[in-house]
Amino acid sequence: MEVISQKIKKLSEREMQCLYWAGQDKTLYETAQQLQLSPETIKRYRKFILHKLNCQTMTGALAIAFKEGIL
Repeated sequence: MEVISQKIKKLSEREMQCLYWAGQDKTLYETAQQLQLSPETIKRYRKFILHKLNCQTMTGALAIAFKEGIL
């Protein structure tokens, strides 16, 4: 569990915001509107999240976030 906590700490503020909105069942486009960013930027942030958390899907990333109590 300690390893996962260290991975979560590596997420930037924007990456955390993207993870939060994904956890609220928002689409990529809805998240882009909410954060006033382009959909391409959100795609890039999501890619960074998956890489940093060593996940294949956003579902996996969200599962980690829920286990860590950040969502």
